[in-house]
Amino acid sequence: MVGSIQSGDGTATIADAIKECLEAAQINFAGYGVNLIEERSGQFHISQHATGQDGKRFYTNRTQVAPDFLTKWWSEGRTIYRRDLLERNPYDELSSWASEGPARTRSIVDIPFSCGTVAVSNLDADAFSDADLEFFGELADVLDEASQRWQDLRQLEERNGRLRRQVAEAQARTE
Repeated sequence: MVGSIQSGDGTATIADAIKECLEAAQINFAGYGVNLIEERSGQFHISQHATGQDGKRFYTNRTQVAPDFLTKWWSEGRTIYRRDLLERNPYDELSSWASEGPARTRSIVDIPFSCGTVAVSNLDADAFSDADLEFFGELADVLDEASQRWQDLRQLEERNGRLRRQVAEAQARTE
């Protein structure tokens, strides 16, 4: 499934949709991203696609082994909100985000969906309200549905390809 999203403009499409949703909900954010998680050879890998508020991608990594803490949250379906990375930084995220983003990130929330997590960050501590967190959960539900549609489309494309090959073979036999 993750491969279906990564091919073409899948991650760009997701990122654009996330930005539109955040803006429509009038949620203040500094950055947002998609962490696609897939299992390969018994290990979880992550493809990270982070974007600043201006819509410019400032971080993409397609080759990283997923951190255990992230795959644990994801597999448990738990939203994890780090309210103030300067006060409490249990996963040592502050050092990586300080150099990657437009400014020092203070709060980050990761919301699980079927193919990974959506992450939203802010330069302020305690930036997201309970209503924001509820909205993020609804956004993840929509991404779950979209992921299923991508899977359905991929399966349909595969079936259509098999049918085209069968028709071509049948035509070749009758000629």
